[in-house]
Amino acid sequence: MALAILLLAIALGSFLFSYFYVRLENRIWPPETIPPLDLLKPGIATALLVLAALAVWGAVSDVRRGNLRRLRLGLLLTFLLGAAALGIMIWAFIELPFDWRVNAYASLFYTLGGYMLLLLIIALGMNLFVQVWAWKGYYTELDHTAVQNSAWFVYAIAVFWIITFGILYLAP
Repeated sequence: MALAILLLAIALGSFLFSYFYVRLENRIWPPETIPPLDLLKPGIATALLVLAALAVWGAVSDVRRGNLRRLRLGLLLTFLLGAAALGIMIWAFIELPFDWRVNAYASLFYTLGGYMLLLLIIALGMNLFVQVWAWKGYYTELDHTAVQNSAWFVYAIAVFWIITFGILYLAP
């Protein structure tokens, strides 16, 4: 899992390098044709992702103590918070006042945002698999590697999104 997260971080770094390279080549950033962005929905999505990371951290702590009931509830809460964040992110993207074809800024914005949406969808899928196995009683305090790996992925997504949110929404 650590290598997968490293690979995803390298991909994010490549996208961010492209973003900053194009930004350095333009005196005005974002271009004047791009209106200021609304921070409310992406801010709520960020808070939900941080809460999801905290919920999965609690779930991992619970399985280590052998509390499978709280593990299941923690995984369910993580999924619900992540799904809510995904829905809000999609809603924010639908309401963007520009299209990806407008200019380089818009295409990079959609590329970075779309990458994060894809990673969040993968994290939700991983959570579903782990959750099904948790409800079937496959995990114990000694055998819960899949839960830990899923949690690492959620932590990584939360960190990746905070960085991306800062660059896309706060930095301009």
